[in-house]
Amino acid sequence: MSTHTVAEAKNQLSKLIDRALKGEGIVITRRGQPVVELKPVRPVPRPIAEADISRRLEATLVTFDRSMAAGARARGIAVATP
Repeated sequence: MSTHTVAEAKNQLSKLIDRALKGEGIVITRRGQPVVELKPVRPVPRPIAEADISRRLEATLVTFDRSMAAGARARGIAVATP
């Protein structure tokens, strides 16, 4: 983690932003006291639509059904296929 005064940060802001985006901790101080931390903004997750949930659930159920059928067939159990 690096520490910089407000004046240093003002003169090197682009470089400090690039370093913060690479994961380095950047703290800006005023009168020797830490006042600001530069860090990347996390992307806001998009809300999951009902249609997305339905598609994911259907895909999961299909995969589960196929897996169960394969397991049954491997044990010699007759399985009806739709």
